[in-house]
Amino acid sequence: MWKDCVICCTMNRLPKKITPDSLLDTFVQVHYSLSIAKEEMLIAVRSLLAPDFSVIEPTAELEDVGVKPDETMLFGQGIVFRVRENLTSFTCSEGYLGWPRYSQLIKQVIQRMYDAGWIVEFPRVSVRYINALPWAPLNQQLRVTFPALPNLPAPSHTYYQTNLTTEEGFQILIALTDHPEAIEKEKNEGPFSLFDVGVMRTTPSPLKNLTELSSLLDKIHSIEKEVFFGLISPEFLVKLNPEYE
Repeated sequence: MWKDCVICCTMNRLPKKITPDSLLDTFVQVHYSLSIAKEEMLIAVRSLLAPDFSVIEPTAELEDVGVKPDETMLFGQGIVFRVRENLTSFTCSEGYLGWPRYSQLIKQVIQRMYDAGWIVEFPRVSVRYINALPWAPLNQQLRVTFPALPNLPAPSHTYYQTNLTTEEGFQILIALTDHPEAIEKEKNEGPFSLFDVGVMRTTPSPLKNLTELSSLLDKIHSIEKEVFFGLISPEFLVKLNPEYE
């Protein structure tokens, strides 16, 4: 069912933008193997990335939201990222930068670590975008329709989650809900429906160079975008004011 949605969307143009901006979070993770000790890397990365990126010193409040003491957190140029022993996790800090700029900064950070001789190989890359769309029942938003249960009223809200793997080995995770209380945005607009799409690729043989990593990262982002827009019905997409190249 969901594969059909993706195929349907890839046959058409994908929007470059929808209005209003619906992105809540944009997570990118680059996994790697190190050639130096974790403790040495977590200290040295501070000076390696300065002055373009500044360190966020650990606090009790950060630990409360899941920031671990054995990682280094940095920010700058519109992104925040957490450097750990086996991966670096990125997100946008002040609104979405757009993929060209966002990916440029991600690749810049990873390249500095690679050029320093710290990274041996890249076994896994993932991209996860979470969108809060204007609320409507999922059956009015999606290309597919969830069946009604016989002799029962329509549900007040729906939650759906699935995990699938493409023939090329890309793992796609989709979580959807039209529960109006699932999301709280800063300005308290709403209600919203949540569209959470993640794409991950664990390579059969770990990547050894930045060219391969860059190509894989762009490919995964393209798949995430295809899946997201492939889920949305043409009728609902019109309401999101899509803009095309």
